Amino acid sequence: MFVNLDNSEWRILDLAKQKSKRRWLRLYALRIDTNTYVITGGAIKLTHKMEGRLHTEKELIKLDKCRNYLKDQGVIDVDSFNELVI
Repeated sequence: MFVNLDNSEWRILDLAKQKSKRRWLRLYALRIDTNTYVITGGAIKLTHKMEGRLHTEKELIKLDKCRNYLKDQGVIDVDSFNELVI
């Protein structure tokens, strides 16, 4: 359901920024592990790029803040994520 946020990225990085494209609806998430995602938000996407649109730029900021928080907490996989949640 999710693919890399940046269409030019072809490999999956730690806490990779992901998007789910369903017509005009976008969900944004961070990939924790295979089939494990933290959804950070969503938006109605009517333009080609996220930059320059206030509502989608806010989603990019949320993705970065959440990614930085998870990295600071040592989240690298589903087990470390579960430890953080518990």
